Amino acid sequence: MRNMVYRKMTFLMRVEIVAFYLLCGALHCISAQGSEMPVLPLNSDRVSNTFKLDTPLRVLGLNNQIQLLRGLQDGQLLLTFPGMEVEAEVMYPISSRDLQLSVILPESYSQTISKIDSGDYQAALVDLEPIAKPLTAFLMISPGRSNFHDVFMRYYSLLVKYGDLPDAVSTSLLMPWSDLSNEYLLNVRYLIYRCIRENDIIALKQLLSLLYANLDEGQFAALAFPVADSLRTINEHELAAMIYGSLASSDDSVIRQRSLLWAGYSQAVSGNTEGARNILDQLGELERSDENYLIYCLAWGRLEYSEGNIRDGLSYLSRAMVLTDVDASFKAELYYLMSIGYRSFGAVDAASRLVSEFEIFYPESPWLEKYRSETLM
Repeated sequence: MRNMVYRKMTFLMRVEIVAFYLLCGALHCISAQGSEMPVLPLNSDRVSNTFKLDTPLRVLGLNNQIQLLRGLQDGQLLLTFPGMEVEAEVMYPISSRDLQLSVILPESYSQTISKIDSGDYQAALVDLEPIAKPLTAFLMISPGRSNFHDVFMRYYSLLVKYGDLPDAVSTSLLMPWSDLSNEYLLNVRYLIYRCIRENDIIALKQLLSLLYANLDEGQFAALAFPVADSLRTINEHELAAMIYGSLASSDDSVIRQRSLLWAGYSQAVSGNTEGARNILDQLGELERSDENYLIYCLAWGRLEYSEGNIRDGLSYLSRAMVLTDVDASFKAELYYLMSIGYRSFGAVDAASRLVSEFEIFYPESPWLEKYRSETLM
């Protein structure tokens, strides 16, 4: 229904935009040049392969034998067997097929689960922390060989949503992300957006750097491009540019192209028109059939704005406006850019009609708020 309403409301505006585009004429050709771009620091995970816990974990082995998990020694589990005459430390390979460990849970654990079910999250966090937090360094053990992940995931999912933000970030920085499942990625994604909401850009940069170093390129790109959209919304173009720069050397041509386009866009917003043009010139002219064509139009449109060429900028942006779905992550941004462009160009009536749509589809968008604040100045 939302898209049907959108199609009805935007029909006249689309006709108007297409007409404007035809009036603007053909676009100029672009030659390729190189450019330096900022990148995220390449921070690998901080899990040491040799350490000892202050308090050993009581665990059950394969035959329900009580063992004490004391830490790691050169990446192998460091275990002792209480009750033996000589309590010698034994190193056990994590990759062993015989490995089976279960952390021994307190009798009150079922009450903790009840607290979670009833929404008493803070109390549940207090209960879970001494049990789950020591497991952080052992999450490279696969879920099929321990109950560590079941226990830790309950803790971590509460921590990222309801816990202290610095504690959630510091715990995340100690996790072995290259060994973790998509369920963990869903939780760290929530934490990333929480950092944005609470304006902790330093913590956000730490998390992104860690994930960049430990996730495969496709995973990181899927997570990072939407994050960069949010960063642009709050004018954090420097960190957004680092995301784009980090992915600009990708072997995947689509990821690389998208990164360069957004990097050029961010440079244009920051006023570095020469840097923006150098970046965008690497790509040449894209066709409508290209996967990143809409971002291409957005990037070049924003650059033309920054260079004072409102007519040419509107020509690019109008292409993207016509072709971009209402649910696209940068659609509100397009409404903002088109609205200020029309107003700057003197097409006040067209701007007003576009803003009316803007207010209906994105009533709480920061881009709408930005437009209002700028037009009231």
